[in-house]
Order: sequence, then C-alpha cells, then structure tokens
Amino acid sequence: MKALTYLTCLTLVLSPVAWAHCPAHQLADAQTKAAAEKKDVLLVFLGEDAISKKVKEETLANAEFKKGAEKHFVTHVIEFTKDPKDTNADLLTLKEKYKVNRLPVIIQVDPLGRPYGFANFRAQKPDAVLASLQKNIETRVKRDAAFEKALKETGVNRAKAIIEGLEVMPQFVLRDFYIMELADISKADPKGETGFIAKIEKAEALDQEQKRYQQLFKEEKRDQIVKLSQMESSKMKGEDAQRVAMYGIQALASQKKYDEAKKAIEAMAKIDPESSFGKSAERYVSVVERMKERNERKASAPKGGPIKKKRVSGPIVSKPVAIVTDIKKLYEESKSIDAEAKKAQEQHAQLAIAHKEKDSRIAKLENELKALKEGNAKSATDLKQSLEAAERLSKKSRMMKEVIENHEAMERRKRDISELEKRAAKLAAESEKLRKKTGVVKKKEGVVKRATDPKKADDVKKKK
Repeated sequence: MKALTYLTCLTLVLSPVAWAHCPAHQLADAQTKAAAEKKDVLLVFLGEDAISKKVKEETLANAEFKKGAEKHFVTHVIEFTKDPKDTNADLLTLKEKYKVNRLPVIIQVDPLGRPYGFANFRAQKPDAVLASLQKNIETRVKRDAAFEKALKETGVNRAKAIIEGLEVMPQFVLRDFYIMELADISKADPKGETGFIAKIEKAEALDQEQKRYQQLFKEEKRDQIVKLSQMESSKMKGEDAQRVAMYGIQALASQKKYDEAKKAIEAMAKIDPESSFGKSAERYVSVVERMKERNERKASAPKGGPIKKKRVSGPIVSKPVAIVTDIKKLYEESKSIDAEAKKAQEQHAQLAIAHKEKDSRIAKLENELKALKEGNAKSATDLKQSLEAAERLSKKSRMMKEVIENHEAMERRKRDISELEKRAAKLAAESEKLRKKTGVVKKKEGVVKRATDPKKADDVKKKK
C-alpha cells in the first residue's frame, strides 16, 4: 500500500508519513495545526489513475497553486490503491465518511472537520482550482456570519439564522457533519415552524429508502420488492406513493411480467394524474411495451438454424377454456392477495398501536427527562449554595477557632503572670523576714562586740 502523504501549507511537498497506519490521527493533527494557524484543511483524495498522477505532478507541485493554498490551508493528501483490499481500512472509512465517489477530489473542511466546499480537479488548470477554492471560502464566511448572528438571537429567529448558514452548505453533508447545528435548530424551533428539520428528515428517509430498494435489486429479490412496494405505497399519498410504486413496477418489468407492470402503472397514475409521475405514465407504459417486444424478438429468433415446428399430440385446448383457466388463476391470485392485504392491514394496525405506545413512552420519557433536567438544575443551584454556605461556615469556624486559641493563650499568660506575681510576693515576704533576722543578728553581734572590747567596756562603765 502506498504510504499516506501529508502536505504542509508552508511547503506543499508530498512526503511519506511514518505512521500511515493511523490516518485518523494524522488528519486530527492537520486540523489541530490548522486551528493554531487560523486556517482550514485542504483534504485531497488521490488514486493511482492518470488524472490523479497529473494532479499530483502539475497542480499540487505548481508554484502558483502552492502560493495560493498556503495562505488559507494546511493541506492533507490521502492516496488510494486500485484494489481496496490493499488499502488501509481507516482510509476507506475516511473515504466513506466524506462521501468520496470519484478520484481525484478536494474537500475543504474547517478545523472541526466540517466540510464546506468541494472542488474537482478534472480538466481544470491550477488557477481554476484556486478560484473554485476561493469561492468556497466565501461560502464558509457566509456560513460563519450566519452562525455568529444566531448566537445573538433566541427562539425561531435563532433557528432561522442557523438555517441561513446551513443552506449555503452542500446539503448531503448536513446530517453527518452539522448534527449539533441541527440539534440547536430543533431546540430553538420545537414546533417545527421553519420546516427545515422535517425537510432534512425527509431527504434522509428518501436516501435510506433508495438504498434499501437498491440492495433488494442487487440481491435480485424482485418478488419481495413488489410486495414491499405495494405495502409501503398503500400507506402514502400523492407523489410519495407513486414514487414507491415505481420500485414495484420496475421489479415486475424486470421479471418480464409486462401486463402486470402496465396495470401497476395505470394504478399509480390514478393516485395523482397531475404529478410528474402521473403525467409520465404513458411514457412508462411505452417503455414496458418496448421491453416486451425486445424480449419476444429475442425469444423468437432462431438459434442454430430455422425453428422446426413440432407436431402437437392430443387435443388442442380451446381459447374459451384457456380464458376460463386464466380467470380461475386470477381468482386464486386475487384471494391470495386479499389474504395478504388483510394480513398487511392487521400488521399495520399492530404497528400503529406499537408506534402509538412508543410515542406515548417517548413523551413520558421526555417529560421525565425534562423533570430530571429541572431537578438537576435545581440540584446544581442547591449544590452551589450549599458549597458557598459550607465555605462560609468553614471560614467562620476557622475564625472562631483562632479567637478561642487567642483567648486560651491570653488566659494561659494571665495564669502564668498570676503565678509569677504570687511567687514574687512570696519571695518579697521571705526577703523581708531575712532582712529582719539580719538586723537582729547584727544588733546582737554589736552588743557582743562591745562587751568583749576593753576600751568599749571602760566607756560603758564610765557611763554607768
């Protein structure tokens, strides 16, 4: 398998990527780079055909093209082999995701991966491709302006602004890449006044319908197509019923049931004679008749020489008997169809009841979801208030603890001072006692000293 290549918007030089086994990651890197540089992604899909080779060598390598592209894009190139079996499965997924049916092709996507423009390389010179890219950029600007406008609006006006942005986009990418915008429209326009969501859903339903019948044709389940077409068209009106009936008509014609196909065309036309299907009924009939004539000519053409007539042994069945036989067959088929129609009606009734029950359940669940959302919003408010209250109380608690700790410290200091004062008083009292004792002792010592001193003794005697 050829390696996935990556072109930077600065050089636009094709170079193999070491981790080509993970193209989704590499595309994500390109989108991240584009967002950082305020650019978009130029997503280029190439094959091994001659045109892809020419694009690679003459367009992507063109100096003017590179100069023009680097102003607006981070370019990301993906190359495919002829055989899907030799191609990385992730690359095939990307091809399917972006609905790439032909190669080569350019898809312009914003950093979120939403496509807003497609450019075809075929038979176009580099300057023509650049002009096409520039035109798509202008479309993107209109889209973004409408989305920006929607942010300032509410209700249906918001929905209309979003629709204004989506209507300039390729409509087939809306369902896959603009789901958030569609959800926003549905939310802003719950009653469906704009009709936009209904239009998208109808387009999606038509696409799914076409794919379903195409698959049945591919599997050659023509009887099933006829029955399914009859059942589904019976539940519809106007052109919708005629459109679905045409699948059954096509299946009948392909089974060479030409008369049944013509009757089905007549029944289809009566549903709405003035519609495009109704007005084309004669043309459809002529197509069936030409198919019948062509097949009859093929069947009657001689194979390997002239056709030899065979002798018929036994009695020849008369025309009236043949007609009666056909009527009996038709009667039997009619009874079978009536039984199937009755069964289909019963099934329809059951499906209608089930659908009604589901609608009721959906409505109930939506109400529960609404109540849950309201409760969740209230819980969020209560949680916020509770958190704020907890923080206030925590702060108050810390302050009170600090006050208590300060008070206790002051009380300890008071007690310590009181103890010190008591000890000081006690020491002062003891000191006073010692001073007094010292005075008495000194007095006694003076008397003794005088008594023992001869001079002082004579003096004492003289005084006496």
